[in-house]
Amino acid sequence: MGLYFRKSVRFGPIRLNVSGHGVGYSLGVTGLRVGRSATGRRYTSMSLPGTGLRYINYQKSSSRYVRRPSPLDAGALQPAKGCGCGSCGGCLAAFFIIIALLALLGEVVSIVQGTSHG
Repeated sequence: MGLYFRKSVRFGPIRLNVSGHGVGYSLGVTGLRVGRSATGRRYTSMSLPGTGLRYINYQKSSSRYVRRPSPLDAGALQPAKGCGCGSCGGCLAAFFIIIALLALLGEVVSIVQGTSHG
């Protein structure tokens, strides 16, 4: 188990995040932020406040070097197009479906608790 340090300082919608890796920043409101991590990776973060549920999507780094596939890679299994995380929105859709189901479950529980106590 390692020791971690992280401190956030907010200036309105801007948040500076200081960690052992350096300083990162983000911009947004509660539940939706975009920013750059202390290691330089760009990200988008969505969360439901008070639930502990959070989805973070790190954008791919843009580098000039593009690896050409070798003939040995030709036989390797390749994922189908549109099925990768972030490429077709499947993970994002699943996230919102789970959130909707949790909200519905919360409503059902509150209705059941309200009728059992009344």
